[in-house]
Formats: sequence, C-alpha cells, structure tokens
Amino acid sequence: PCLWRGGVGVDPNMSDWRQHASEERRNVVHNLGRVMLSSKTPPHSAETVREAEEVSVKFEQGFWTKATDLSDYRVKATTKLRAIQSKIQQQQAGAAAAAAAAAAATHGAQQAAAQGGQQFSQAAMQQQHIHVQQQQQQLQMQHQHMQQQQRMQQQQQQQQQQQGQV
Repeated sequence: PCLWRGGVGVDPNMSDWRQHASEERRNVVHNLGRVMLSSKTPPHSAETVREAEEVSVKFEQGFWTKATDLSDYRVKATTKLRAIQSKIQQQQAGAAAAAAAAAAATHGAQQAAAQGGQQFSQAAMQQQHIHVQQQQQQLQMQHQHMQQQQRMQQQQQQQQQQQGQV
C-alpha cells in the first residue's frame, strides 16, 4: 500500500523537486527503516512491528520535508539509516561480548568450585585467558562477517537504485 497518498509530508502548493520524485523511492527508504527498526526488537509481535512502522514513517517524512532536493533527501535518509544500523551492530556486539564474559566467568567459577575453592594455578589461569581470547576472536570474526554482509547489502541496494534510475 502507498503510504504517501493524501500528500502526507508534502505542501500541496509546492512547485519543487518533490512533485517529480517517485513514491517508490519513499517506500524503499521507509521499508529499509522499518526492517532495521523491527530487527532491533527480537520478539516480532504485532505491537513491535506497528511501532517500527510508525517510527520509520516519521523518519522518512522528516527527511522528505527537510530535504532541499532529491540528492539531499537520499543523503539524509542514507545517513540516518546507517546510523541506526551502526547502533544496532554496536548493541549486538555489546550483547555478544557480555555473553562471552558471562560464559568465561561461569567457566572460571565452575573450575574454582571443582578445586574446592582453592586458587587457580598459573596453568589454569593461562588456560582461562586463552579461552577468553578465543571467544573474543570468534566475536571479532562474527562482527567482520556481519560488516561484510552489510556491505554486500549496501552494494545490492546501490545497484538496485542505479537500475531504478536508468
């Protein structure tokens, strides 16, 4: 469905670039925002989807009304969407790091209990350190993989946009 009927976010008396911009472009920006925002809240209930929909419409309308031309609109939308994407990645990386730290702490506590509460020997501490380093490397690899996927998605989006302009 078209979200922009009735001129939402458009001055009916205007004679500028907005008259010539396609609704499809607005829908692309809106849908990207909605997908990013809804992915931020894992349990996809009807309520979270509706909220993501409302927020992404408001974001898009803000870009639309503040932009001075189509190029400015694209820049504003892209900048905001990348900021949202970056924030989501940081939150995901933070959650993964916290989970790894909790797992390492639990593992250490289990070892301490098994040794009857005695202090770790130096070898056990080194082993624990290696374990934490391995988890950090896994997190870094996952983060790099996510970045690579996002770059690929951005390239695909750019190609789609370029094809839409031709």
